[in-house]
Amino acid sequence: MRVDSIIDDIIRREGKTFTDRPSDRGGPTKFGITQATLEGYRKRPCSRQDVVDLTETEARKIYEDIYCRPFDFVRDFDLRVLLIDSAVQHGMENAVRFLQAAVGAKPDGILGPETRKKTETTIPEYAYRRALAERVMFYGKIITNDAKRRNRTEDQALNAAGWMNRISEFIAG
Repeated sequence: MRVDSIIDDIIRREGKTFTDRPSDRGGPTKFGITQATLEGYRKRPCSRQDVVDLTETEARKIYEDIYCRPFDFVRDFDLRVLLIDSAVQHGMENAVRFLQAAVGAKPDGILGPETRKKTETTIPEYAYRRALAERVMFYGKIITNDAKRRNRTEDQALNAAGWMNRISEFIAG
């Protein structure tokens, strides 16, 4: 099943261990699932320990339900994988905006009929390159906007090397 292979790659990129680094604004995270995502999925408050105890089985279900299923309409596999990975790292709304910029739809972050139709009528290779470019520019904005803040305790530039390694997989194909 292709969804399983997409999720395998996400978990490989995200890692299987629990993390809670100050430079990662996601907070407590395991398998790439943040505490906030876990709370949204379970529809109740979750503790740090709930994240520590998260199983890979539940993490996979979260990825399938929250991140993969909304992009089922994207026929091009490479574009779909890029969008799912973007949603995991940057949130669904930003991933949808990357797609909307790529296909010329209104950049509202909502997967509506216009976005779907324009995705279907845009050459997949073009949409992929444009969405990838949007994501790379987004990384730059994160670092630039962070550098403008004063008295920060988190430095997003510390994450840049990891982000570049991650995006390199999509550039290399």
